[in-house]
Amino acid sequence: MNISFEKPELISKLDNEIDSINKNVRTMGIIEAIQEEIKRQATEEGLELGVEKTMKDNINKLYRKGFTAEAISEMLEIPLKFVKNAIQ
Repeated sequence: MNISFEKPELISKLDNEIDSINKNVRTMGIIEAIQEEIKRQATEEGLELGVEKTMKDNINKLYRKGFTAEAISEMLEIPLKFVKNAIQ
């Protein structure tokens, strides 16, 4: 994701302001910092989706083996509503 300013000199000015706030401990400019934050958030969201998918897959495996939704909820210590929504 690129962020554009109408006046490119504003990026430098913003970086200088950030430097003064951080007492010149800057390792990257504002654009790079925003890009890093976006990457971090995307990674976090991806991990959450992966964990949720794995949990749903495991719920379905247990259900196919004959466990009830209530038993699965209790064993995995997750809400019964989540278990019931995951069962296909």
